[in-house]
Amino acid sequence: MMKRKMMAAVLTMAMAATMIGGCGNSTDTSNAGNSTNTTESSADAADTAKDTAQNTADKTVYKVGIVQYVDDASLNQIEKAIEAELDAKGAELGVTFDYANHTYNGQADATVMNQIASDLINDNVDAIVPVATPVAMVMQAATEETQTPVVFSAVSDPVITGLVESMDKPGSNITGTSDMLDTDAIMDYLEVNLAKDYKNDAGYYAEVSSSLGQNASGVSESIHTINGILGDINRAQAEPADAVAGVNKNLQEITYSSENMSTETKGVLQSIGKLQQNMRQFRV
Repeated sequence: MMKRKMMAAVLTMAMAATMIGGCGNSTDTSNAGNSTNTTESSADAADTAKDTAQNTADKTVYKVGIVQYVDDASLNQIEKAIEAELDAKGAELGVTFDYANHTYNGQADATVMNQIASDLINDNVDAIVPVATPVAMVMQAATEETQTPVVFSAVSDPVITGLVESMDKPGSNITGTSDMLDTDAIMDYLEVNLAKDYKNDAGYYAEVSSSLGQNASGVSESIHTINGILGDINRAQAEPADAVAGVNKNLQEITYSSENMSTETKGVLQSIGKLQQNMRQFRV
C-alpha cells in the first residue's frame, strides 16, 4: 500500500510537470486489429527492457502502464514528456520506472482499451497513466477492485466526467492533472487588469483633454491676433486705392479741360483765317 501511495505521489508530480495539452480529437483506427503497443516495435521494446534490466539490477523497479487514447500529435507529445519526467524522477530517487514494456495505444476503441486494462492488471503494474478522458474512464472502472493507482493526464473536466469527487479531494485510487481552463480565475484577472487599464486610460485622456483645452485657448488668441493683422492690411491697401481713384478723377478733369481748350483754339484760328482773307481783299 505504501509503495502504491508513493507511486501515485511521484506520478502526480510528473504529470504536473508535463501537462502541456488537452485531449486530442484526431482518430487513427488503421491499426485497430493489430497489437495495442504502438509506441515501439516489439524488438525495440525488448531491447529497451533488456538495457533497463542490466542498468538497474540493484535498483527498485516500478512497473508503470502508460495508455494513450489515440495516435495524435499533442497526445504523443504528452506521452513523451511523461516518459522523460519518469526517467528524471527515477534518477533523482534512485529507482527505475519501467514503462517501456507497458505502453499502449487504445486506438480510440473501447474494446481495445478494456483489453489493455485487463493486461496491465494481470501484469500487476504499480500504477497506470491514462492520457485523455475516455481511456482514463476505462482505467478507473477496471481498477475498482485492485485499487491500482491511476494518475490521468490531458483530462478536461475530471469532476464532470465522474473521475474524481472534486479537484481538491479526488478520492478513491485516482488523481491526475486537468487541462481545463479556470474561467473564473481568467475573468477575475481580466476584471482587475482591465479596470486598472481603464483607470490609467481615463487619467491619460483627462490629461490630453486638459492639454487640448489649453492649446485651443492659445489657438483662439492667435486667430484673434491674425484677424487684427489682416484688418490692418486691408486698411493699408484701401489708402492707395483711394489715392489712385483721386488721381484718376484729376486726370479726367484735365482731359475735359484740354478738350474744351482745343475747341476754343480752333474757333480763334478760324476767326484769324477769315480776317486774313478780308485783308487781302482790301489790298487788291
